[in-house]
Amino acid sequence: MTLEDFYFISQIAAALGIMLSLIFVGLQIRQNTVQSKAEAAEASHRAMIEWYYHQSPENAAIMAKVAQPDTELTDAERYSFFAISMPLLMNMQEAHAKWVDGSLDDSRWEFWDAYANVLTFRSLADEIWEHRKALFTPRFRDYFQGKLDARDPSDVTGTWQTPHSPSEPLRAKSEGRKS
Repeated sequence: MTLEDFYFISQIAAALGIMLSLIFVGLQIRQNTVQSKAEAAEASHRAMIEWYYHQSPENAAIMAKVAQPDTELTDAERYSFFAISMPLLMNMQEAHAKWVDGSLDDSRWEFWDAYANVLTFRSLADEIWEHRKALFTPRFRDYFQGKLDARDPSDVTGTWQTPHSPSEPLRAKSEGRKS
């Protein structure tokens, strides 16, 4: 073997090494992406779980009263409902941002989208939204306003049940979501 043969063999070995390292880096990136999506899903659901754990009997009574059609709330109950609803909207905004950027998958987003329907079931949601929507990002404002605008007037005053099938939320996929 000549020196030139060793040179070509070393160049081939170097090229193979580079290709193998690029494959390794690609696999690492893929694994990190999967892990970050899992962490995003867990964080969004953990926020909701924390919200539920921190509810009091007084909050439950207010939410039950809000769920009744044609029930008037006192000013204190109205304020409490605002205080109960704002963390939900803030958590929903975070989940929406993660869904839009692709770090929260569609099946996890369906939960939040269905919950948005629950939050819009009564005209009190309009009042909360009107007073607090400036605190949210433009993209989330557009999303949630669309939920409010899409309500059937008969669905606004009486139930905690979600008025749509699980496949409906994904129709919004093309509206502002990164592919």
